[in-house]
Amino acid sequence: MKKMNIILVVGMLAVFSSCSTDQNPDIAISSTILENKWEIWRTKTVEIAFKSLQRVHLPYNFVLDKVAVSSFADSVEILGINLQGINKFDDRFYNFKNVTTLTIEKINTDSIIIDFAQFNKLYELFYSMENGSNLFDDEFVVPSVKIVDIVGCPTLKSIDKGINGFCNLTTLHFKNLPYRTVYNFSFADLDSLEYLELLGCNLDSFPGDLLSNNTITHLILTNNNLQYLPDSITKMKRLKFITLHKNKFITKPILPDKYWIVMDE
Repeated sequence: MKKMNIILVVGMLAVFSSCSTDQNPDIAISSTILENKWEIWRTKTVEIAFKSLQRVHLPYNFVLDKVAVSSFADSVEILGINLQGINKFDDRFYNFKNVTTLTIEKINTDSIIIDFAQFNKLYELFYSMENGSNLFDDEFVVPSVKIVDIVGCPTLKSIDKGINGFCNLTTLHFKNLPYRTVYNFSFADLDSLEYLELLGCNLDSFPGDLLSNNTITHLILTNNNLQYLPDSITKMKRLKFITLHKNKFITKPILPDKYWIVMDE
């Protein structure tokens, strides 16, 4: 299997008892790093202190070998997996039962299926695609998740109804989705959703049944191709804040005073 890297956040004792540098010379200790050094951390095999949490960046196979140790698996709260070159999600990852933040990077959604319901304490999901035509075409229910952040890829064709399985979602970010991506799910059924961002998604109109959602308060539509706002936007009962930077409006949208619109002058 191709050597991959995994990011973990664990308790201090677990790091040094299960992942000692004496036991594994591939792990090196560094000093606390600043957030702008994030990319350095992601691309090297290091153990660091970051934002008051102990973080480890470990080889893929090393983590899968260690996950059988319950004290190690139970201590992990933040898990990041780079799946570039991997064609199957290893079931051993589901042993990280206490993960609250999960980052999946460079996934090929045509070949890899992840059962997010196995992570029953999951609160935040960060998901970036490398390849694939469909996203969330498998149905699941994950009531614990509140925040989902999705970065698309040029081959994406549709986002499917599986995303409605995040039934208590409050915050949803879409970034860099291709033109004519089909939103094959119901925005209206995401009835806990308050904050929606569609950033750089090549939109020239409102997608799917977005205008039927009655819970969104903040709508971010930056860097799209919108030329006008539909009159029916006023049917979104709780909508108050709209951000419209970097669009192609012919005239400045005019809405009732209850709306706060942010856009280019």
